[in-house]
Amino acid sequence: MADQSNTDRETSKEIAALNQRIRELEEARAEEKGANESELLVRAISMAAQDAIVMLDVEGRVSYWNLAADRIFGYTSNEALGRNLHDMLAPKRYHEAHDAAFPEFQCSGRGNAVGKTLQLKALRKSGQEFPIELSLSSVRFKDGWHAVGIIRDISEREQAEEELFRQKVRFQSLFTNTNDAMVFIDEKHKIIDINYQFTRLFGYDLDEIKGRVINKVVDPHGMADNIYASPRFLRGEKVEMEAVRYGKDGQPIDVLLKGAPVFIKGKIAGGYAIYSDMREKKRAEKLLLESKSRFEAIVSSLGDAVFLIDPATRLIDECNNAATTIFGYSREELVGRQSSILHIDQAHFEQFGIDAMASYEDPGYHATEFLMRRRDGSVFPTENYVRPVRDSDGRILYVVSVVRDISERKQAEEKIHQMAHYDSLTGLPNRELLSDRLAVALAHARRNHGYVAVAMLDLDNFKDVNDKLGHDIGDLLLKAAAERLSAALRESDTVARFGGDEFVLLLPGLKKVDDVTPVARKIVESFRKFFLIGAHQLLVTTSIGIAVYPDDGTEEKILIKNADSAMYQAKQTGRNRYQIYVK
Repeated sequence: MADQSNTDRETSKEIAALNQRIRELEEARAEEKGANESELLVRAISMAAQDAIVMLDVEGRVSYWNLAADRIFGYTSNEALGRNLHDMLAPKRYHEAHDAAFPEFQCSGRGNAVGKTLQLKALRKSGQEFPIELSLSSVRFKDGWHAVGIIRDISEREQAEEELFRQKVRFQSLFTNTNDAMVFIDEKHKIIDINYQFTRLFGYDLDEIKGRVINKVVDPHGMADNIYASPRFLRGEKVEMEAVRYGKDGQPIDVLLKGAPVFIKGKIAGGYAIYSDMREKKRAEKLLLESKSRFEAIVSSLGDAVFLIDPATRLIDECNNAATTIFGYSREELVGRQSSILHIDQAHFEQFGIDAMASYEDPGYHATEFLMRRRDGSVFPTENYVRPVRDSDGRILYVVSVVRDISERKQAEEKIHQMAHYDSLTGLPNRELLSDRLAVALAHARRNHGYVAVAMLDLDNFKDVNDKLGHDIGDLLLKAAAERLSAALRESDTVARFGGDEFVLLLPGLKKVDDVTPVARKIVESFRKFFLIGAHQLLVTTSIGIAVYPDDGTEEKILIKNADSAMYQAKQTGRNRYQIYVK
């Protein structure tokens, strides 16, 4: 019985222990369920957050990464989890400070950034650097200290702050540096602030008038309309008018007044006014009216066309009699029209306008040459001079354009150019023009590794023609030979008269040395045909010597010298042929 009793007691103890274990398991299960529910709630909140929420383990590796972090940084959670956050997101300049501070955080959960909100820079997956706001805290788990960071992308905020700052700077610069008087008033029209130009124009310092109603300061007699109480101003519109206001000394001042309200939360909270001093303009307008008749008398007597052009619209405001004579339009047909109707090259005209505007800051005038069109459609060369006329404040009132017909001068210049660069008998380029073209051809060949041929030729037995038939027939023969040579060449080639019966051919842009031989053969064949000069049938052949760049020389003088040498080789071997230079 005693044994049975002991057995029952042991069984009871085991049952009690088992019940206790069951209760512990149930409690643990309940706690785990609550924890899981809490974790799910926290996770749902963090995933819905607009800020990035990131957790780091004891080694600084990403252990949690919400959807906002994905959006802000460009990494998915699969890409971010397990990676070292600092290596992934921090610019290199932060690495040294982090490496120095992280050991202390691992030991104590403390650090300079913990418990604070900092503004830093971070890197997106693309490598783009952008501003963030970081709030950092530490959490102690069994394995050590973990970090939790809440990160906000503040790019838009920084841009807004920067734009607000720029606007403030621009406004302050305008308020301080403008040439016009400015005043700010409150909703009761009382003065809040004035700039230096206001003091200069009206004579008041801010201390004297701050808090006073603006119209009682600048219109003490109460004679002017109060624009700040006008319906337009109260509707939020800008108001502009010419007016008379009074300085501290009681003297009247002609001003251009511009006023506008300032709204805060949809209500007028005050406004500002700009006073532009119009006194000089008024005096200038008076002087302009007085001098206009004198100016018109002078301009009407000039032989050059003179136009007054509106600088803003480029419309012709006025013109003189010479303008109607030169262009063939009546005054009524020109005034009010765009000055561009007289121009052919509109792009040149537009560029001239741009260049002229840039030069208006300098004294003197801006000049250029144009081809212009008369009313009948005929085109002629002109010289144009433009100069602005300003008021006393430096503002351009109009632009004076003087147009001179330079047809005769251009004809004279062309004649001089022709005499300087072309042979008077044959009309072919002379030595000087040949030298210029040869220099260009050689430079192009050097850049493009091409070939240039220089051929020297003369007329076989030309002296006999001159001696037997006279120099007049000889000259006609030279002109006919020049025409025959020109017909045998490409447009890009040059035939020049070198002197006497000697000619030089320039053949640029050859691909190979042999490209010159068909041309030389063609010329020799063409000279085997008779020349009909007056009543004479003349058979005059030619001998050609050829030198090719770069094989036979790289400089102009060497090529011509070697071509001349090759020509004499052709003559010595029977004439009526061509010869390529042989060293």
